[in-house]
Amino acid sequence: MEKLTPDELIAGERSILQTFYWEKKDLPAYLNAVRPLLALTLVYRLQGEEADVYTELAVRTSYNIASMTWTGWDEQGIEISAADMAIGLDAANTNVELAA
Repeated sequence: MEKLTPDELIAGERSILQTFYWEKKDLPAYLNAVRPLLALTLVYRLQGEEADVYTELAVRTSYNIASMTWTGWDEQGIEISAADMAIGLDAANTNVELAA
């Protein structure tokens, strides 16, 4: 499989967020789609080439996951389960590690 560019990953992340979170209000589908994208981004950053760009994308994506699973937003139409919150906490921890 050919390595995806940062621009392709950014476009994918935006599309996933727009489609599953904002339009469909389907948090589990959003998480199921965006977590592999984050994992791929983390792998790419370890490969060295453009590591800083992939790190920035991973920081943004992990932040989005964490924020979308926070009950404090009280987003109409979004139900956040305990499993969703656990995923969000994991993403928040990843975000802190990357941003440090």
